[in-house]
Amino acid sequence: MAKMSKAECSKAGTALSKNGSSAAGKKLAQCRWGTKAKTNTRKPKAAPKAAIAARKSRRLAGQGPVRGPEPPAKPRKKAKKKAGGQSSAGLKKIENRLVPGLNPPKGDMAAYIRAQQRQYA
Repeated sequence: MAKMSKAECSKAGTALSKNGSSAAGKKLAQCRWGTKAKTNTRKPKAAPKAAIAARKSRRLAGQGPVRGPEPPAKPRKKAKKKAGGQSSAGLKKIENRLVPGLNPPKGDMAAYIRAQQRQYA
């Protein structure tokens, strides 16, 4: 196509802004950048290099395994013994005779206050 005049380019720009047709866009592009003769931009394929031997695995090459042997399994650690459970009512009575005020009765505020005073005095 021959180079378009300024008037034709202006018409193409107006048509593109009004209805956005692709034909108008092509015309406007031709105005701005012109048409180029198509040239072969692809590079010719390079000649294949000398055939390189396919990579073999280390095992097939006779170099042995990459990883060392697996280490021997360590013996399992025994769990720590848990602390004793809750004391029974009878045991609490015996503990209270040995150490007075060790296990105060439930809801005994006086024993709690005495313990707090001992702690923070």
